[in-house]
Amino acid sequence: MFLQSGVYREALFVRAQCRDRLLCSATSQQQQRSIRVCMQQPETSSVLKSAAETLSDRGRALASRAPPRQIEWSFTAKQDAYDPQLKPNGYISLLVAENALSAGPVLAQFQRERSDVLPRNECLQYDYMFGELRFRKALSQLFREHIFAASKGGPASAANPDNYLCAVGASAVLDLVFSALCDDGDAVLIPAPYYPGFDFDLSCRAKCIPVPVQTALHNHHRLTRDALETADRTCRASGQRPRVLLLHSPGNPTGNILSTEELELSIQWCRSHGMHLVSDEAYALSVFQSHAGRFRSVADVLAVQGLGNDVHVVWTFSKDLCMSGMRCGVLFTENQALLQAIRAPCLFSSPSRDTQAVLCRMLSDEQWLHKFFVANQRRLEEAYQVAVQAIQTSLGAEQVRIYPSQAGFFVWIGLQRFLREATWEAELELAERLFREARVLIYPGRVCHAPEPGWYRCCFSAVEDTQTLQVAFERIACVLCPSKSSAPSSRVC
Repeated sequence: MFLQSGVYREALFVRAQCRDRLLCSATSQQQQRSIRVCMQQPETSSVLKSAAETLSDRGRALASRAPPRQIEWSFTAKQDAYDPQLKPNGYISLLVAENALSAGPVLAQFQRERSDVLPRNECLQYDYMFGELRFRKALSQLFREHIFAASKGGPASAANPDNYLCAVGASAVLDLVFSALCDDGDAVLIPAPYYPGFDFDLSCRAKCIPVPVQTALHNHHRLTRDALETADRTCRASGQRPRVLLLHSPGNPTGNILSTEELELSIQWCRSHGMHLVSDEAYALSVFQSHAGRFRSVADVLAVQGLGNDVHVVWTFSKDLCMSGMRCGVLFTENQALLQAIRAPCLFSSPSRDTQAVLCRMLSDEQWLHKFFVANQRRLEEAYQVAVQAIQTSLGAEQVRIYPSQAGFFVWIGLQRFLREATWEAELELAERLFREARVLIYPGRVCHAPEPGWYRCCFSAVEDTQTLQVAFERIACVLCPSKSSAPSSRVC
């Protein structure tokens, strides 16, 4: 289903047209059967049905999972992407959580380091599937120097490379962790709103049930004991066992940074309920400069006593180092039984040795890392401010709600005034309208478990320059506020 888009889908359509014309001209059933065979088109859907019947129950369940329509939008947009000179009416995608703003310096450094790595024979040989030792030592250095900087290195266990494990992305790490910590049907509590991919990451193979912990907008979505207790009661009333609390700080989509008090509350609450705490810190090093020093890892809070067997940290190269295509996520934990349980399955999700070798060399250049992180944080904040200004100028400051972000890649905006009614259906309709008429892609808030209809996630770092951001919001305004101003040439409408 993922592949049936763009050129491939057009080819199927053309083939179907040819088949239909031939069938219309056929004078007998025998000719029709011959045409269907030649065009490789079954007479009915029975072939597809019989294919599904060859699968196991598990296989059929996986095959039945349709991708979100936003994925199809993304494929469509990539094939006709905006270019100010070549495709001024092309799509502008603010959908996928990638950092194109700082990708240039990363690519240049990657190419420099890779030129020294490729000739080595060791890249063609096996090593530990959960991460070769040299790479895990480099990860230990990165975590102690940067991610756990608030406590000047985190717990003593952070220096031990055997407490780290890597797999092909944070999603793969989460899949491994939750498969080991939970049984089928166990609940995972997640403060909402949250990254829409969590639902798939936890449920696809680990068979966990994501349960949003609803937080209050008027309280800046702060995590409270009451919110945790309410979610816990909801689970138990439904016969579900709450097994893990999954934190995400800095948050996606809000850009919230959990305070020390919220982290301490989460640790204490999980331990009093016999639960694990998993902290997804994918944006730990993407904090805006004006909020520098505010981020604290859960490992910073536990720097003295250690994480214990029930607290675990996940990080990825995809966000802070703009390398989503390299597919490398990291787990840090002191739980040796957990590590033992998921090292063997890493055979199916190990980053290539080529990837590990290049990343290892990049992490060893501390001067470059420090310079990059500072520059990236500055770029992100500048782009965020441009996005906010563009939204307010194009749509009117009084027409939109903008959640104040401290980190990450997103503007979380409320477009409630532009909905035909306050429903989730109307929210999706508006996103579809912007996709069709403005040719701009944004995420509807429902998939992020927003507190009410009308919130949308816009990834301001998904484009390479701030001028494109301005064009995107001008187009949105042209659709939503057509009488506000005359449309410049950059607007599709």
